[in-house]
Amino acid sequence: YSFYKNIVLTVILLFYACYSAFSGQSLYESYVYAGYNFFLGLPILFIGFFDQDVDEATVLHFHSLYYVGLRKIDLNVPLMVKGFFQAVIDAVLIYFLTLVAFNGMTGEGNRDHGGKGTPMSVWGEDGSTSGLFVFGLAVYTNMVVAMLYKVALLTLTWNSWSIFGMAFSVALYLGFLFSYASTEPDSALFTWIGTYEFLLVPNYMFRLGGFYAAAILVPVTVFLLDFLRLVLSTEAFPSKTDAAREWQQLRHQARGSCPGRINAWFGATTDFRSSSTAEVNPVAGTGEQLQQGQGTTF
Repeated sequence: YSFYKNIVLTVILLFYACYSAFSGQSLYESYVYAGYNFFLGLPILFIGFFDQDVDEATVLHFHSLYYVGLRKIDLNVPLMVKGFFQAVIDAVLIYFLTLVAFNGMTGEGNRDHGGKGTPMSVWGEDGSTSGLFVFGLAVYTNMVVAMLYKVALLTLTWNSWSIFGMAFSVALYLGFLFSYASTEPDSALFTWIGTYEFLLVPNYMFRLGGFYAAAILVPVTVFLLDFLRLVLSTEAFPSKTDAAREWQQLRHQARGSCPGRINAWFGATTDFRSSSTAEVNPVAGTGEQLQQGQGTTF
């Protein structure tokens, strides 16, 4: 995830560099840019602290699930390449969909307004435009929200800490924006870190109706694409962990026999209706079936 989100950040800057004729102008205000990993740092840490692929009973029941670490399933070169291309696709969606939302960005102004700039445009010829940092902040905000959606997609065990981490990131980001952009020009703090170019920029951006449309549609589009990819991957190419997670869900619900693909992975037939000991002592097998020599072994 950390590799992925920083690739998204960098690729978007590359797209803007093409639009700005490689002038060296940054799309983001410098302090906002520097805060990227701070704004998004806590949720992924809480995933590392509290998230579980499967619960303790399941992993002790299916010992071969430890293959994930031994075979470097979660960190390898093919996975890094896959993450890179996924980051490029998401960066394309975030940058260009926001570009479309802010109309009149062709360098000729908004053609519907006779070539003149509009409050939602950035490069209008008459100067009546939002400006670079408004557009840059809109792209940045959509990117931050999309990355939080990505964390939500990666989270398998939701708890109060997971929710707190997400809420804290949003509060930290918005709190920083309005505090930094509202610093009085005659204050000592402004002389230290302030900039006239970013003064009240978030206040202006949040008054634009088109920004809210982009802030909803752009991250949701990225999320739905990632969700579709995850569903197709899980259904078409399930891993042992996916099968064990499905087994765990069925065990909790006690619906009946395992689906065929779980038995294909683990080589056993398990009936959750046969004994209540499947909940009490899942490590020993599945109750009566294990006693009859039908338990799952590795």
